[in-house]
Amino acid sequence: MKEHCLTLDREVAYNDFVTVAVVVPAHNASQTIVSTIDSILKSISDGDRIFVIENGSMDDTWQKLCATYQENSAVCLTQSDIANASIARNLGVELAHEYDYVAFCDADDTWHPRKLEWVRKIIASNSPDVIFHPMLSVGDKRITLEGAGFLNKRLPRTPKLAWDLAVYGNFFPTSAMVLRRCVLPNPVFLPELKQTQDYEAWCAIAHFNANLNVAYIDLILGIHSWMGGLSNAVPARMRNIWWVSAHYLENAPLKLRAIAKFRMLAHIVWWLGKTKNLGMLRALFLSSVKGRQLNKLLDATVTH
Repeated sequence: MKEHCLTLDREVAYNDFVTVAVVVPAHNASQTIVSTIDSILKSISDGDRIFVIENGSMDDTWQKLCATYQENSAVCLTQSDIANASIARNLGVELAHEYDYVAFCDADDTWHPRKLEWVRKIIASNSPDVIFHPMLSVGDKRITLEGAGFLNKRLPRTPKLAWDLAVYGNFFPTSAMVLRRCVLPNPVFLPELKQTQDYEAWCAIAHFNANLNVAYIDLILGIHSWMGGLSNAVPARMRNIWWVSAHYLENAPLKLRAIAKFRMLAHIVWWLGKTKNLGMLRALFLSSVKGRQLNKLLDATVTH
């Protein structure tokens, strides 16, 4: 763990001079956005700010935001007519150019009130580039833990963090991520990806920052709420994961590329067995044209 992961000294005083910008994309989030922002407000310090980007909502998200936070100087409200979370997050990152660190939170997630206190402690102790923690994921029928896989998989297993991500999957929950502003590429998230934008972004950050220092806080400091699941998007999501993984493993040893493909195939077989959805298999393997287009798109990330 020493190569990529730093430890937290629980006794160290936190650094209150470091500024943190929190980027929150909001699309059709009328039912959850207030509880999300209220939870972040309880965690931030005087020098921090929340950048909320409402993007193409069909409900009253924007009206609710204006009615609740228009007079709050800690909350910056911005509106976009493009319903795309990547574009919204990228806009938030641009607005946060003066801040030391950028954190992300989805519009249906909530933070622990002491989250940024712990973040500031680890910044004061180790000054890492990336800080994250586990998130409690609450769905219709189950509760799971996101992010703990970083330690459970006993990473790093490879010489590069980008390879670990490409082989073993996304162990960085988006709403748990706090990143030093200077390590972020431009753009951070690819708008062309409809799923797995965050996975590609973390792979890119690790790829373009070879000596990235990552700090893992072994505390559950957030709750991710989702209802209904993403089963309809599974074929596209798995296709994107496959191609993102292949892109960032292009120069990796053959053994790592084989492990990544085996793990992905095993996951596909498991999902097919669970859902008995043969249409998913067709969607995955008859989408070679889209796959080639995605490959060209990822090749262009060298301009980040």
